[in-house]
Amino acid sequence: MRQNLTKYLFLVLVGLLMTTVAVAANNNSHKRVIDDNDTVVIHGNVNPHANPQADRGPTDPQLRYEKMILTLAPRNSAKDSLTGLLAQLQDPASPLYHQWLTPEQFGKRFGISDDDLADVTDWLARKGFTIDEVAAGRGWINFSGSVGQVERAFKTNIHDYELDGKIYHVALGQRVLPQGACTSPAITNAICRRLDRRLTALAARHGYAYTRYADDLTFSGDNPKPVGRLLRSVRSILESEGLTEHPRKTKVMRRSRRQEVTGLTVNARPTVSRKEIRELRAILHNAAKHGLESQNREKRPDFAAYLKGRVEFVCMVDPTRAARFRAMLAQALHR
Repeated sequence: MRQNLTKYLFLVLVGLLMTTVAVAANNNSHKRVIDDNDTVVIHGNVNPHANPQADRGPTDPQLRYEKMILTLAPRNSAKDSLTGLLAQLQDPASPLYHQWLTPEQFGKRFGISDDDLADVTDWLARKGFTIDEVAAGRGWINFSGSVGQVERAFKTNIHDYELDGKIYHVALGQRVLPQGACTSPAITNAICRRLDRRLTALAARHGYAYTRYADDLTFSGDNPKPVGRLLRSVRSILESEGLTEHPRKTKVMRRSRRQEVTGLTVNARPTVSRKEIRELRAILHNAAKHGLESQNREKRPDFAAYLKGRVEFVCMVDPTRAARFRAMLAQALHR
C-alpha cells in the first residue's frame, strides 16, 4: 500500500456522513467534544409506505420504547483478520483448529474498542436512555427510552399511523446525529458495509487498493489510465447506494504534489503536516509562557482537553515526536 501511495493517489470524499472525530486520545486523555447543535442528516430512514392519509397524529411522547437496538459495526481492521481466523479454525493442520472464541473474546478482538463503546453508551445515557444490555460480542446495544427522548436525540417526529386496524409508530423526516458523535463511526460502518464490498471489488478490477475511514474513500495505485473509468463507476455505485459524492472534495493526487488523506500526508509514510506541527509547537510554547487561555482564541469550552487531543494525535501518527510534545504539553498545563 505504501509503495502505491507514493506513486499515484485517487481520493473521493462522500459528503453524506460528515463524521468528525474531535481528538485522538490515549487511555488517559480519552475525550470527544460533541456539539449536538451541529448535526448531519442520516438519509434513508423514512418509511416509503407511510401514507399521509393514515396519519393519526403525534405519538404520546411519554410512551416508552423497550429494548431498542443499536447495531455496532466491527472495527475497521476486523474483516481480514476474522477471515483468516475462520480459515484456521476449520483447518485441521492449524494449532487454532476448533479453538472457538467466547463472545467476550470475540468482542475484545473484533468489536469496537473500549473507548468507542464507552462513547456510545455515554452518549445514549446523556440523552436520557437506559442501557439495558451490551452484547458480549459488541455487535449491538439494547437501550430503552420514551418517544420524546427518541425525538429529541435523533431530531425527528414520531406519529401514529393506522394500517389494517393496527397502530404503528413512524418517524417523519430523516434522522440526524451530531457531527463528531461517538455513534457516527459505528453507524457509518454499518451503512457502508455493502458499499465497501462493491468498491473493494471495483478497485481490484482496475488494479487499485481501496480503503475507507468514515466518509473518506481512498483508491491508491500506480496506473493513472483507469482513473476516469474508476471515478465514473464510483459515482454510479454511490448513487445506487443512496449516497452522494462531495464534489469539492474529490481529488486526484500524483506523486509530484502533497498527497493528503484524512488530514495526514502520505507521500512517503503517514505523517502530520508540517503546518500542523509548527502551529501546535507554537501554541504549546506560548501556552507555557503566557498561559492556556492566551492561546484559546476560538473560546473552546475545554481547551486543555482539546490541546491534549491534538498532541496525542501527533504522538499516535509519529511516535518519534511523542516525548517532546508530551513534555511541552505538561509545561503548558502546569504553568
